[in-house]
Amino acid sequence: MATSRKILIADPELDVVRSLSKALRQRGYQVSYAPDGSKALEMAVLRHPDVVLFDDDCTLIDAKSFVNILTSNPRTADIPVVLTTHEADLDRIRAFREGFLKKPFNLDEVLSRIDHLCRRVEAARELKGDAREIEGGLAQLPLADLMQILSMNRRTGRLTLAHGPERGEVVLSNGRPANARSGEVEGEKALFRLLAWKEGTFAFSPGPAPARARIDRSMEDALLEGARLSDERVRLLASLPPLRTRVALAPGRPCRSSRWRSPARCSSSCARRAASAS
Repeated sequence: MATSRKILIADPELDVVRSLSKALRQRGYQVSYAPDGSKALEMAVLRHPDVVLFDDDCTLIDAKSFVNILTSNPRTADIPVVLTTHEADLDRIRAFREGFLKKPFNLDEVLSRIDHLCRRVEAARELKGDAREIEGGLAQLPLADLMQILSMNRRTGRLTLAHGPERGEVVLSNGRPANARSGEVEGEKALFRLLAWKEGTFAFSPGPAPARARIDRSMEDALLEGARLSDERVRLLASLPPLRTRVALAPGRPCRSSRWRSPARCSSSCARRAASAS
């Protein structure tokens, strides 16, 4: 790590705090401890940690109030807070933007979540200057998180992406997606394809806004729709043969899975499915 990352653990369980603090310090993190919500709030304001782990059992100030107070203060609004809890009440936990970590901890999961959030915080800080550029890998900073950061900072410019031989780009205007390109595909369809990339590299360069926008969505709306389409794609692919499967049509023999009785209509229907799947 170039600079030591600061982690605040707010948790009344001292045994948990000791073991987690030891693991974090061994990896170069600075660790602070607060036994309750009131002390955690004081330390968050004074020390401005990179990530806060706030336990559900903290007294004096509860987790929801703690997050609300931090987000209402411009100095602390960007500090990510992860809830730690023995109980996974999903309906209640959905209110926490950074999600939760279930006790007893899986140490690898905790370290991975903290590293991911710290990388996001560092990227956001790099982008605060108007003329700053940023580059990195999508495995460390997923595209959806990167675009959220660009949106929060209301950046205008061009985000170029590379994934093996594939290339893509997203053009932003004042933090909104204005256009995207993936191969020969342009607009919303290209943006949703790019959001599915899990590996590769990115580079953002500030620049002028495009004369005409081909995407008419807010960043939040675009990311939500991209996530929905990605989930639907995964669900559909699970029910289809592998993408490299060769499809052969037997003339005069309708597909058994088709609802069409006419062989000609069956063949055209199967052909369309094969084309869309590839």
